[in-house]
Amino acid sequence: MELEDVVVRLLGERQVTLSVAEWGTAGQVLHALESVAGAEGRVAGGIVVGDDRALDRGLDVPLALVAQHSAASAEVAEAMALGVRRRLETDYGLAVSRFPEFDPAAPKPVYFALATPEGVRVVSLPFASHPAILGVFCAKLALNLARLELLRLN
Repeated sequence: MELEDVVVRLLGERQVTLSVAEWGTAGQVLHALESVAGAEGRVAGGIVVGDDRALDRGLDVPLALVAQHSAASAEVAEAMALGVRRRLETDYGLAVSRFPEFDPAAPKPVYFALATPEGVRVVSLPFASHPAILGVFCAKLALNLARLELLRLN
């Protein structure tokens, strides 16, 4: 059983919904979730962005916030999670920020955020990896963030 299977099962058991906003993972989180039987009605969809303007238009993330903190920041990940939760009217909004520039000598963090009815949880992990590998790994980390929150609801 994969993480996405567990997340969809937990969403169903708790009768809650999830939406996803992705930049660095380019839709991998949403694709994994939507490939699971039973995701319909629990996974509302998502918004995949590729530039600052799409953050503003698609998720209501102000360009001023991006300019102040960068798209690869905790603040923008939080705003993405809140924006997708609000836009798609779900109980939870899961977000993955833009990946920082690849520099194996100076790892920088990737940010993940989960907007819940109680607030937003933001986590980061530093990575020095090629973006092709990083995308798959970060998609799993995002799914695990959702899984841990849903397990907490017991």
